[in-house]
Amino acid sequence: MLHWTFRTTHRWLLLRLLVLAPLMSCGGVDSGGTGSSIAYGPVDGLGSIIVNGVRFDESAAAISDEDGRVVGRDRLQLGVMTGVEGSGIVGTANERRATAHRVRIFSELIGPIGAIDAPAQVIEVLGQTVRITPETVFGDGLPAGLSNLQAGMVVEVYARPDPATGRFAATRIELRPGAASYVVRGKVDGVDTTARTFGIGALVVDSSRLTAADVANVVVGNTVRVRLETLPSGGVWRAVSVSAGQRSIADGEEATIEGRISAFESPHRFSVDSVPVDASAAAFPDGVGAITLGARVSVEGSARGGVVHAKEVHVEDDEDESDSSFEVHGTIDALDPVGKVLTVRGVSVDFSGTVKFENGTIGDLRVGRSIEVEGVLQPDGVGLVARKISFEGN
Repeated sequence: MLHWTFRTTHRWLLLRLLVLAPLMSCGGVDSGGTGSSIAYGPVDGLGSIIVNGVRFDESAAAISDEDGRVVGRDRLQLGVMTGVEGSGIVGTANERRATAHRVRIFSELIGPIGAIDAPAQVIEVLGQTVRITPETVFGDGLPAGLSNLQAGMVVEVYARPDPATGRFAATRIELRPGAASYVVRGKVDGVDTTARTFGIGALVVDSSRLTAADVANVVVGNTVRVRLETLPSGGVWRAVSVSAGQRSIADGEEATIEGRISAFESPHRFSVDSVPVDASAAAFPDGVGAITLGARVSVEGSARGGVVHAKEVHVEDDEDESDSSFEVHGTIDALDPVGKVLTVRGVSVDFSGTVKFENGTIGDLRVGRSIEVEGVLQPDGVGLVARKISFEGN
């Protein structure tokens, strides 16, 4: 999946200042600047949502899933992959704001866990290998993160696919009991026209009841999005529908993409999750040696005719090496001054370590006080460890 994302490493401090123009065709700020913007990536902050370093007021936005179904604002949580279409971005060098008109959420997998390898930080869902990384957020119902997962649990996985390994690096995992159907997005590895099946990784899919239009998408090498019935037969899962899994972009004067290289011709011509990148005029501050299939890159440039014309291409750290930061703005809902834990917007925050306080002190923490928390994920991926707490208002 494409990730027009922001992660607070030193390299991204400059990119955080970018005004994002339209990229993709798929509380409480002003109405935004002239023009429009779109950001695509995981939610890095709440209150309003923060995506790609831009704080979007989503209070009046239309929110839907990948199938176009309306969903509630409560689905916009840390680590959820989103595509945000909004107003022009305004602000200062320290903050960029816009008003979201439309927010869509995207996940890679919905299905039962088949196996768990806790020491390796890996789970298997619908025959796909999912890595748990320091960037993986765990949702409600999983208060201890990975240790809560059990084989057979139905989960929804928001993730970055790695085409070089065929694995997914999860950005968020949520429980989805009672799902009416399952979903997998991946590359078709093989097709058996006699048995009328095809494979995505270790998953074997029965295509016998698909329409001719859906069958046309089932071509080796194609990325597809498959909706499945919830009960397999003999280890084979029956497909309800198969659609093209590629995600495209519209024209934009400023574009930033972060993701893994899914197709590679040369360091100057490649694709990031099926979107072509022309880097013939780009600068490579980290060199071109690491620009290979599966490399995690960030691309800055413009988008025209479905192609990103890069101005700069950076090589990003692997998720396992990242020190990703998250933000939560809101009022304190609960406070344990002894255990030094508070809750903001449903997110548990541990402030027992070294915390920088701005516009107040630790003694000013109280239920109902409006604060901004900046921190990193706790080791279990459930809450945050605060690094800075700023007091907002009175």
